[in-house]
Amino acid sequence: MQALKALVIFLGVLLVVGMGLFAYGIVVKFGSVTDAGESPAEAASGTPWPKDARVRVPAGTEVLDAFVAEGRITIRVALPDGGERFIVFDLASGQRLGAIDLVPSGGGG
Repeated sequence: MQALKALVIFLGVLLVVGMGLFAYGIVVKFGSVTDAGESPAEAASGTPWPKDARVRVPAGTEVLDAFVAEGRITIRVALPDGGERFIVFDLASGQRLGAIDLVPSGGGG
């Protein structure tokens, strides 16, 4: 009976230690995705992002999505007239590369 008690205690301790190591592994792998002074944009592109950027959009514009890929960030916005616009920026310089307007059918150009 003493051996069975010792085995149960040993397995309980082993289980707790194993769970602790598992949790530690998850924190190490996923806990610090970026360095302390690095923004998510820098982490995604490997290039520094300008500290301040302003983008002028028409009043009533709503940001719908933002996508980061291949050194660029694309921001999708809903315009007050019902259309949508994709605005593309270079992550390294912060320069606006261009925009694509999606207009409702029957709308302008």
